[in-house]
Amino acid sequence: MAGALAGLSRGLKIFLVADLVLVVVLGVTAILVLGGRSSADDRADAPQSSASSSAPAVEPSTSDDAATSDTEQTFASPTGNIACDLTADGVTCTIANTSVEAPAIEGCTGAGTGHVITLTAEGVDVPCTDQAPAAAGADVDVLEYGNSRTVGDYTCSSASNGMTCVDGAGVGFRIATAERVELP
Repeated sequence: MAGALAGLSRGLKIFLVADLVLVVVLGVTAILVLGGRSSADDRADAPQSSASSSAPAVEPSTSDDAATSDTEQTFASPTGNIACDLTADGVTCTIANTSVEAPAIEGCTGAGTGHVITLTAEGVDVPCTDQAPAAAGADVDVLEYGNSRTVGDYTCSSASNGMTCVDGAGVGFRIATAERVELP
């Protein structure tokens, strides 16, 4: 390359070197951004220690632009693996891929059991379901890590260790690929 640059003017050499540096910086930045998102997605799938299982991952006061509404809200985790419907009557979340064993439900042979979790005034439930859900589509709003949504008495918070949904008394659940925890 030095031989090829020898015949060029000094200004053109500086321009070419600056362009090369910019291309390298752009490539490294793209790798870091895409790699960083993948790492955060992987952390959401990693098992959590028992110490982190006892407290909500994100304080419910953290919010995003669509934080509070009196109507239904539908959103997904940044990975799309978890999708939730939040209403004044409760919350239902689905998880497309999970490594957590489904709870035994008498008379239930549904292949999707363990992929749906609900929270209502009656508490947390993992209903018998026939089919595992697919990942959330591109048309579903994303609840970025560190943000929450609230409808009525129910709040869901997105974090790299999963989706946490609770009622006003703190009763609820946290789900991630490798974890399903009921919160007191």
